[in-house]
Amino acid sequence: ASAAARAARPPLLRLADWVRRMAAGPVQAADEGLDEGLDEHLKGEKRVAPKAALAKQQQRFESVAAYFDTLAARFDPGAAGDLEAVFQWVLTGAEARAHFAQIRGGSIELATGTHQAPTVTIEMSTEDYLLMITGDLNGARAFSTGRGRLRGPVRLAMKMQKLFPLDRAV
Repeated sequence: ASAAARAARPPLLRLADWVRRMAAGPVQAADEGLDEGLDEHLKGEKRVAPKAALAKQQQRFESVAAYFDTLAARFDPGAAGDLEAVFQWVLTGAEARAHFAQIRGGSIELATGTHQAPTVTIEMSTEDYLLMITGDLNGARAFSTGRGRLRGPVRLAMKMQKLFPLDRAV
């Protein structure tokens, strides 16, 4: 269907189409030309390709083990401030593992296993988590489509990007 025919559809049907396209993934939506008009508000602005921007800012990890091995070195005490929280990771699959990071007073304590009362818990397959931390899987899409599960305050989970920056030199 043409862009004009799609625009003439009732808003609820257009929303349902959009949700289906997002669930199918950005590559399929772009290949089918269904993204036409979505970025009209950006005309005239300099745009950076998302993949190029991610590759520039995100470190590539060979494995989830490499990610956790560098977690303490990437921790930013300035971003933590006076935060007191426990971040729990429960990763499933071939290389299943559980880790937690306890943050208190601008310092971090890492441990393997599960914490009795984590503030935020991330549950996901090891494979998907690796894709997410390397920028090949959108985190919001992963959690909203059931590829991952988040327990605890979403805002605090989002703060993990600043607490453990992927681009921080180790």
